[in-house]
Amino acid sequence: TQLQAWWRGCCARRVFARSRRAAVRLQSCMRRWLCRRHFLASLAEFKEQAKLENQVRALQAKLEAQERAAAANAANANSNTTVVTQAPAEVLEALQALAAENAKLRMELEHQRTENAKLRRENQQLQAKETTRGAWLASFMRSKKYDEEKSTTASVRNDAVSEIGHEDTSVSESMASGRTGTTGINGSAAGDAPLQLHPPLSEFWEDVPCSGVPFLQSGSQIHIKLGPNILLVDIHGKSLVWQSWMNNQRGYRSPMAFTVERRKERKKMSIFGGSSEAEQSPSGELGCIGESFVLRSTWTKKYVKVGGLLDWYCLLVSGQSPDDAA
Repeated sequence: TQLQAWWRGCCARRVFARSRRAAVRLQSCMRRWLCRRHFLASLAEFKEQAKLENQVRALQAKLEAQERAAAANAANANSNTTVVTQAPAEVLEALQALAAENAKLRMELEHQRTENAKLRRENQQLQAKETTRGAWLASFMRSKKYDEEKSTTASVRNDAVSEIGHEDTSVSESMASGRTGTTGINGSAAGDAPLQLHPPLSEFWEDVPCSGVPFLQSGSQIHIKLGPNILLVDIHGKSLVWQSWMNNQRGYRSPMAFTVERRKERKKMSIFGGSSEAEQSPSGELGCIGESFVLRSTWTKKYVKVGGLLDWYCLLVSGQSPDDAA
């Protein structure tokens, strides 16, 4: 069993390393393409700006030359004071048109930069969502594979026990009666109607299996549902209640939202009857909550804890810190 576990670990690490290299290569190609596109756009903008600046300089030089010529003509011919000013007026109009066009181009450039930043943020959010969904799917597949292996091991063990029981008739009869009772219990349990899985009430939410909870990011907002019922804080802001909601409503409310946060896992020491707390890294990627986490209501900003004897040991939303939480 240890050898098989070691080999599965090696295979999983190999697959993870290959997937990581592929993801890094894909991200590098995407960043290179984005940088190249940004460089080409900046280069075209710089060339256009330089062209406009050269035109402005040429017109300014022409205007100064005409002004100097007009001043020289006025000094030489005092009697003739009429100077044609039509050409400088045309130059000024051209300068004003170029300035207006330059301002318009700058406004368009700022708009393009804003849109690029918005698209970049949306792309990052989509990539993060795809990464989280992939982690949830991988964890679900691993749990499913583990359940299949466990059921196979249990069936093999039952077959071995049945073979041993056939060798001894008395033991065989007792074991047969025990198996008959077990079959009746399982049959009655299997006959019960299963709970219906209701889809999320909004496209911005998605279902997460129980095996994918340790892979949630710390600070994620969740809703807890069981069939058509959903868990929420009562109107007094203290207790937790179940309410039928998923089959006859369209959206969620603030008392239904909870935030999961990572916490220190408590480990009890049996030596000398003492206890200590140690922080263990969660199973999964960095930033995940792991198997030890706390719930915090986004409505009251308080943590979920277990009440005392007067509260019948029910779950309450009255914790002030993660240490008070259940």
